[in-house]
Amino acid sequence: MTDTKVLKIKALVAAGSTEGERSAAQSALNRVTREVPLRITATVINIDRDETFYAVCFTDVEGRTRDVRLARELFLKPDLIVGELIKLGATLSDDRKIARKQVQAALRAKSQDVRKVTSRPGWHDEDSIVYPGKTFGAMQKILSYEPMNDDDDALGLTAGSLDDWREGLRAPCEASDYLILTISHKAASALLEIIGQQEGMLLHLHGANATWRGEDKARSSSGKSLATRVAASMTGRCRKNDLLTFAITERAVEDHCYGHNSLGIEFDEEGRSFAGKRATRVSATQLGYIIASGRGGVRSTKATRDINLKNRRWVLNAISSGELPLDDRSVRSARAEGEQVRMIGLPVPPGRKGGIYNRVEDSGPKMARCAALARQTELTIATNYGVAFPAFIEKLVSSRDGLATRIIGMIEEFVRDVGADGSPWERRFAEKFGLAYSAAVLLKPLPPTRPAAMHAPTTRSNTLRKMALLPKRSLRARENTE
Repeated sequence: MTDTKVLKIKALVAAGSTEGERSAAQSALNRVTREVPLRITATVINIDRDETFYAVCFTDVEGRTRDVRLARELFLKPDLIVGELIKLGATLSDDRKIARKQVQAALRAKSQDVRKVTSRPGWHDEDSIVYPGKTFGAMQKILSYEPMNDDDDALGLTAGSLDDWREGLRAPCEASDYLILTISHKAASALLEIIGQQEGMLLHLHGANATWRGEDKARSSSGKSLATRVAASMTGRCRKNDLLTFAITERAVEDHCYGHNSLGIEFDEEGRSFAGKRATRVSATQLGYIIASGRGGVRSTKATRDINLKNRRWVLNAISSGELPLDDRSVRSARAEGEQVRMIGLPVPPGRKGGIYNRVEDSGPKMARCAALARQTELTIATNYGVAFPAFIEKLVSSRDGLATRIIGMIEEFVRDVGADGSPWERRFAEKFGLAYSAAVLLKPLPPTRPAAMHAPTTRSNTLRKMALLPKRSLRARENTE
């Protein structure tokens, strides 16, 4: 069948005068396209790379329908396309001239559909959020997410349901300030751009000092990684090996932050950084600055001609975990105040004291109760993930008007209530937790808990406000003993 007839059939499918006519035309088109070895189904514009591609659908030698994306400029040389498709197993003719004509015919009959893609999720304009699998807001039919590479395959995966995620984590969250904080801190990543805040924060959960309440062993089995994975469960699969580790290069950190913009990112195993031993890996000190800055290394104009070396920007919060306290002078050098406010260390009690389940009462079989809560947490996030964050950002998009004013108001209220408006450093420190507090309020009823932090914004002794003081109090305690 000629290309002209195919175009006429497509016109009838789109604008037939009756439903029967359109249906018959669609049936005819289906028969025709099954006979064509390849079709160009869309023109794709990658807005990050400033490149355009054709989405090509073809049948391979095993009879499977496959999709591939090929650069538009290659179609100026049909022989290159023929070679690429033959290599992929397309059922083009073995005669090069005929195969070239098949490619040219597909090009003439290409779809007029135009799509835009980006590997940078999060806010685009003020009314849309790009998320893996779906765009929320005005750009939902215009722009979609495309993963940058295959290394981050857990992001956007889904399983289970929001109701089961919420119910499964209800009891663990009621017993853990840490779970409430990691969930809220993760969600706050989507609020940063709303209020025009370009500096995120890395929350680092670490073991307590060895002298914590007289314990000799206080740095392991406390649930730090589990709390980090609960946060990760909001945006995708969260197995332990799905988390990034500190065994990562600076450029890789930039790429992953770019690919998690507005969604938050999680790291585990700080001990794998090997700072000072392996120059290719980032140290904890570097990681805090890189993430909070929202900008990767600035490369020369010549270097950025390589599209894989483009300068990166992002706005997000991060969570990490490790064994050693960040501000323990016996194991680390003193950190500058700027570093302390970018990467805030939060000590987690040892496992025998409940670990992350710090609200479990000391009376009765406390360790057994904490172990049961840990198992429930593990089971819940293993079977329900990737369902909470999409529901949250859908709420944000639908209520964007006036949201910035409301968030800033809650942060200011938080800062006043914790008495942190007396110095610029303490205010900056408290604002980080104030943003998490505002996220906790906006999350309801999505979070799986009913603490005062979620339902009583005016309560001065709520969970998150206590958490905000923990790092500062421990720092002051150290200063008083020196």
